[in-house]
Amino acid sequence: MESLKATGSPGYTDVAGILLDFSPALRTEIGRRIVETVESAAKDNKPHDFSVVDKESACGFTYMVNAASELKNKLPSYCKLKKYQTKQERWLGLGKDITRSGVAHVAAWTFDPWEPSPELDAILDTLGWARPT
Repeated sequence: MESLKATGSPGYTDVAGILLDFSPALRTEIGRRIVETVESAAKDNKPHDFSVVDKESACGFTYMVNAASELKNKLPSYCKLKKYQTKQERWLGLGKDITRSGVAHVAAWTFDPWEPSPELDAILDTLGWARPT
């Protein structure tokens, strides 16, 4: 919760509540994968990320480690695309600045209902990502 609060993003308490709605097993997996992702980034000083989907809550989650200048633009866009690709109703993202200590420095989320989008389909095609099915 303190890491979310430290991002300065409005609505951090809503995001924390949604994370707490994830199953205990998924929260454990997210915690384990955050540690792995941070360690990988520290070893090679390159960006790393992971995403998971909780089908029960129709919500996805992304954790990204990158340079601060990249996180502010990349994390929200990435979350939007993953939400669209997986047809989820909500998507949360936390980002860690690769040069700083701490768990999260940027937060992003989108809670819009899923709708087909030729524009997003085209972006997925350009990236070589699978379209929603």
